[in-house]
Amino acid sequence: MPLTADQTRRLEEIKNLHTRYEVVLARQTGEKVLVGYTGRKSRKGLLNALRRHPDAVIELVGGENVATFTKEGLSFSSGWTAKFSGRTERDAILQGEIEHIKNYEITNTENKPKF
Repeated sequence: MPLTADQTRRLEEIKNLHTRYEVVLARQTGEKVLVGYTGRKSRKGLLNALRRHPDAVIELVGGENVATFTKEGLSFSSGWTAKFSGRTERDAILQGEIEHIKNYEITNTENKPKF
């Protein structure tokens, strides 16, 4: 399958950069939202990716949550888990990116923060 112009441009942009890993917020239902990419595949890298979009993360997972680190990632009491997807940025460009958290429309209002 030939690459689109956008895929070619994005691959050219990251050609000489270090590998960056995809960070997602996921539910057990299979729902996934892209948080971003980080060069560190560690807890610190995961937290840094989440800190880039704090308002969007709070809006999605809910404002009053308990978060715990597990083997899978950072689990929230609302059922969302922040984790590494297992793909690199290059893989995501070639296979198709999932929807970014900033563009994600929240349909389930029970997870909206109660301020």
